[in-house]
Amino acid sequence: EAAYTALVAAQGLSTSERLERKKSEWPGWGDAEIRRCCQAQAEMDPQLVRNGNVIPSRPWPQVLDSLSEAAVHVLIVTGTDRVGITPELQELARGHGARVEVLPGASHFVRRDTPELFKRIASTFFDNCISAAANSI
Repeated sequence: EAAYTALVAAQGLSTSERLERKKSEWPGWGDAEIRRCCQAQAEMDPQLVRNGNVIPSRPWPQVLDSLSEAAVHVLIVTGTDRVGITPELQELARGHGARVEVLPGASHFVRRDTPELFKRIASTFFDNCISAAANSI
């Protein structure tokens, strides 16, 4: 409900007001990221936020078990500021075979906070997945 209320309030702002608010909230983000985020807020259906399944309803251990059983490689990249992936969840994920990268000082929006480091971590992960798949053929 809080996310719904915040989204409706953001949609009530002018484009320039939304941009200024986002810049003050996330000062480390580049202008392009700020604009994309504001555009997404403007276009998002508030009812999806209010009623949608935007957080997995299956418990994390079940999700991770299913991915592991299907031999899906899992990479979780998270930060240490304003994140939902607690150290306990990080350990749970590692225990189910996931690779977990924690970037100190980054937020929930790791890709926006540290774009180059995120790209490097993700690219290495995908390259390793591709190599592993090629070697298993």
